[in-house]
Amino acid sequence: MASPNFQVTLTADPQMAMQGMQAMQGMQGGMQQSQYPGAPTQPQEGKIPIKIHFDSSYVRTTPGIIKVLEILNNIIGMICIMVSKCSYCSNSNWFNFVASTGLTVTGLLLVLYLTHIVEKLKFFPWLAVELLYCATWTLFYMIAALVVAVKGGRDDAWAAAGFFGFVGAILYAADCYTKYKSWRDGVPAQGEKPVSPNYAAY
Repeated sequence: MASPNFQVTLTADPQMAMQGMQAMQGMQGGMQQSQYPGAPTQPQEGKIPIKIHFDSSYVRTTPGIIKVLEILNNIIGMICIMVSKCSYCSNSNWFNFVASTGLTVTGLLLVLYLTHIVEKLKFFPWLAVELLYCATWTLFYMIAALVVAVKGGRDDAWAAAGFFGFVGAILYAADCYTKYKSWRDGVPAQGEKPVSPNYAAY
């Protein structure tokens, strides 16, 4: 038969008994975690917000280098057309449209990557849109280079513009290939590829 004092202690202080049970459960949970110290933990998605900031490291990557070369090529092509003898002709206007629009769109995309806006707006299909854009501008530059190169014998500036037109087609084709490869491999346009935990099969 239990003594009266022991019964009084249990009924008089139930909070201490509850705290003791919680402490024991916490110790058991800690022991279970310590049994597997090297076990990988799943990263919590959405906990670290992506901040819009300037990051020049993008221009040292392959897509960034291609974009910089595209911008420079667009500028040089526009200059060649502007100094030609017939800068107002239809073939010059078409080449100027391709170069100036390419300069605007590619420059805007470069700014979006440098400021991590592309990584911030992950819901937008960046790779698909860039893939379509680069494929279209590859074709446009091929046409623009041909229409000025056929008359390059009349004007050295047209001949130079035709050369840089073909260079532009190669650059945009290379950019198109990198976008296709990233889309095929499931790599995001910017940022780390989400890692899915691997579970061992027993």
